[in-house]
Amino acid sequence: YLLQVCINGADTAAFGTQYQFTNRFSYFNQLILSRKFSPKLSFQIAPSFSHFNSVDSTHWNDYMGISVGGRFKVYNEMSLIATYDQGFVFTPSIPASRREARKEMLVAPKPSLGLGLEIASPTHCFMIFVSNAYNIVPQLNMAYNRFSVLNEELAKQLHVGFNLTVRF
Repeated sequence: YLLQVCINGADTAAFGTQYQFTNRFSYFNQLILSRKFSPKLSFQIAPSFSHFNSVDSTHWNDYMGISVGGRFKVYNEMSLIATYDQGFVFTPSIPASRREARKEMLVAPKPSLGLGLEIASPTHCFMIFVSNAYNIVPQLNMAYNRFSVLNEELAKQLHVGFNLTVRF
């Protein structure tokens, strides 16, 4: 299980005239289910729920999502990793009249796809990956990802990341 609480560092004016400090908070909850099918292949599926205390009128406060990932060990020290995330609007907590009024303004999140290469040494693990996800914070990608996986301008929307982990 993963729980994340974030504070938006935007200027106070971005939250409107009814500003309260709690408007800055957003939450991400994810239940991680995984299985190692063989020494070379593992798979993960993770349903998630995101909540934003304060949002623009074209967005919703609550989003559900699903993440799917896999890892295939190519050699003893090298693995290929793939992830796919899709956010969905979660509206049961919103009165039906308000839901219908905002439905036309809704900007639905696009899926994110990531591909990576992991190289391990006895003391470190290096990971380099490329993705169309724009944000580091997962709830922002589930709710606000605007970059399409199947777009002719995909190369302009790719983001490269690098992780280094030390093993003790």
